Amino acid sequence: MKVSIVGGGPGGLYLASLIRERTPGASVEVFERNEPEATYGFGVVFSEPTLRNLVAGDPGGFDALFATSRRWPGIDIRIKGRSFRAEGNGFAAIERRTLLRALLDRARAAGAVVHSARDVAPGDPVLADADVVVVADGSNSLWRRSHEATLGASVEQATAKFIWFGSTKVFDGMTFLFEKNADGWFAVHAYPYNDKRSTFVVETDQATWQRSGLDAFDVTQPPGLSDEGSAAYVERLFAKHLDGGRMILNNSRWANFRTVRTNRWRIDGRTVLLGDAAHTAHFSVGSGTKMALEDALELAGQIDAVAAGKDLQTALADYERIRLADVRRIQSLARPSLSWWEHFGEYATALAPSQFAFHFLTRSGRVGRRRLADGDPGFIARTVADIAGDPSRDGLRMSYLLGCEPFVDRVVALDAGQHAATVDAGRLTLPDLRGGVPAGGYATVASAPGLPKIVWTCAPTRLDAVSAHVSDLVTATEPNAVVVVEAAPPGDDAGGYAETAVAQRRTSELLRLRHGHATIAVLAGPDADLAESLVLAGRADLVAVQASDVDGMLMVGDQTCAESPDPPFDSPAHVGSTPGERQMLTADAREIQR
Repeated sequence: MKVSIVGGGPGGLYLASLIRERTPGASVEVFERNEPEATYGFGVVFSEPTLRNLVAGDPGGFDALFATSRRWPGIDIRIKGRSFRAEGNGFAAIERRTLLRALLDRARAAGAVVHSARDVAPGDPVLADADVVVVADGSNSLWRRSHEATLGASVEQATAKFIWFGSTKVFDGMTFLFEKNADGWFAVHAYPYNDKRSTFVVETDQATWQRSGLDAFDVTQPPGLSDEGSAAYVERLFAKHLDGGRMILNNSRWANFRTVRTNRWRIDGRTVLLGDAAHTAHFSVGSGTKMALEDALELAGQIDAVAAGKDLQTALADYERIRLADVRRIQSLARPSLSWWEHFGEYATALAPSQFAFHFLTRSGRVGRRRLADGDPGFIARTVADIAGDPSRDGLRMSYLLGCEPFVDRVVALDAGQHAATVDAGRLTLPDLRGGVPAGGYATVASAPGLPKIVWTCAPTRLDAVSAHVSDLVTATEPNAVVVVEAAPPGDDAGGYAETAVAQRRTSELLRLRHGHATIAVLAGPDADLAESLVLAGRADLVAVQASDVDGMLMVGDQTCAESPDPPFDSPAHVGSTPGERQMLTADAREIQR
């Protein structure tokens, strides 16, 4: 069997070595368009769970490769003069150049032939006699673009700007820095990859990038040239974190992250995609290198099975099916995180530091208070104490004053048999309008005397429609109206559950942070951890579930959070809700509106 691999990045080189080691009778050639030692980027980071999975699939290789890697157990967040550390998030990083060199040496030692400075396009005669062609030519893949319709390929460009540097400042571990100047907010993802260097990725929004004059560099220039003006700007802005450290440039220029999706990875009966050529996910949740290596592990196993008698078409179809499911899961996780980074300046302005840190760590919608507490109970105790006034308080048990009505907790009941909003024994009950309001629509809820106007809205199916929807809704309703926010059903063209869930959260946040409306987030089920996290993070004031689920959800919260006495309803902690929330709805909220 002859296997030709187009692209000599980590995924292509790793696949070459695995095939030769597991299937010695196979002939493997790799074609890399760049010269040897030419690489862009600085460090490559893996979470501890990812590293364990890679070691399990290739024990000898990864144990040796990461023996000298930098490792750390937590995440540091620095904002507004405060610093927060959340343990229980282990990572390991290695220099990208070191990784590539080790993989190249391993591939050649295994017997693969690696050609440098050799660009291979579709139809190149060098591939004529290959039994399998693996396309690993990166996120801007010519092969994927040439077969876009066959592959069902799409590329979505984010609105945030980012630029990739290295730094001579060696950080202790994964560190997120947030700084504001006259131009706006900037953020940094930084982590060490050896004893002398760190990766230093800077992000900001489009408007801030333009105000700061950082758009002056011509990004259409050939690869290799770097934006030295932006490097100097970043060094000045983050000087207090760098301790005299400098930026290291390597093809460093501003860009917008591009999410690559494909519905099919097989171009024809012998040609498949691997790595960034098939998929990307925002670097805040998953390394492209990590996914490429996992692709390689699976494909090498399928090729070995072909050598043992498995049908090639079946093997390639199984590779696509298995890896596509995992990649879609990661891209689903990445969607809310990418959205968070597109809007982080609003959150940094509006939220108190502790609440901002919690908001950041729960941005995926799949990590809540309890999971964070499992990794670092001390961090959660300090953070909840800042937000709710008591480290042991269940966020759902915080009382709340809505109009003239005091509520005993943050849970609202939905009752399909009810026709108007009522309050009984401190519990708000609403008519259950789930599924009755179209996506992007809204309807007024009849209310009992003493309650403010209540509007039920179903968020749009697409995140890019949220801003216009909120503007229309705010224009059409009263300034003190309470807004119930439901997520739209995913639908075939809605971008999946992640898209509609993010659109719901973003709708609620915009109504609260920009316009000062109290919001009630409708949950798909009685998930106590998600519900509490929405409230503690300031994404919603209250949460709504089916009436029969209210007691059970509160009971789950009580099992892990000891109740503490609530202060009187007329205390400051209940005028607008928590201490952190009071800040977000006053001067900082006005700044966001401006």
